[in-house]
Amino acid sequence: MTVARGGPVRLSPRVRENPLSGALNAIPYERIAAFMQRPAVLTKDQVESAPYVAHARDHRLISSVGNDIYARRLADGAVGNRYSIYHVGDELKDPDDGDLLGYQGLFTGEADLNRAGDPATLRVVDSARETLEGDILLQLPPDPKLDFVPRPPGSKVDGRIMSVIDQRTVVADYDVVIINRGTKHGLEPGHVLEVWEAGEEVRDITPNRESSKVQLPDERNGLAMIFKAYDRMSYGLMWQSDREVHVGDAVRSP
Repeated sequence: MTVARGGPVRLSPRVRENPLSGALNAIPYERIAAFMQRPAVLTKDQVESAPYVAHARDHRLISSVGNDIYARRLADGAVGNRYSIYHVGDELKDPDDGDLLGYQGLFTGEADLNRAGDPATLRVVDSARETLEGDILLQLPPDPKLDFVPRPPGSKVDGRIMSVIDQRTVVADYDVVIINRGTKHGLEPGHVLEVWEAGEEVRDITPNRESSKVQLPDERNGLAMIFKAYDRMSYGLMWQSDREVHVGDAVRSP
């Protein structure tokens, strides 16, 4: 056995490349996955223009897996397309001006288009609850973009939390809130907003025992990051809530 020794070797820096499959997301994916694929908010335009369940085969009042349903506004649909079915719930109104922005959406199931036409024929292939006449159908979206870059909005935003998913009134970290501002106001996924609690009006008792009222200042409660934006409303994920956050709290540019 011999040891072979070569001449001098020049070393230089090298770049080691790895795929981005292991990249960290800015927010926990499991907290928003359902809202990216199955929104709990339906815009006014979606409800007014979306295909809808007009009737169920065999005159069923409710439909579930294996049942056929007939839908209108699907004459141009491609056979084999899969649609999510939603029940249209309570109205969502802008607390600032009372305008109707959308509706709460309740996912009921999925259906495949078997025959195009007016009405078109679909078969329910997945069911979370009963499907009724009047429920709307939305085509499944492509894989969502999840590589959010947290950043402040490019313009001033001043809005409010108008609803909380699951109809709760108190919000904590990683809860999803609905904000009455959207793309029309410059919001995009990744934008971060401060959440402010409105100051109370309290009694101020002076030394001579006379009472008056004083307005306390607003207090910052935490941060919310936009992960899905519509025209006039958005989904926000709560971050770093310092104390309880409530429906009606203000959201502002940092």
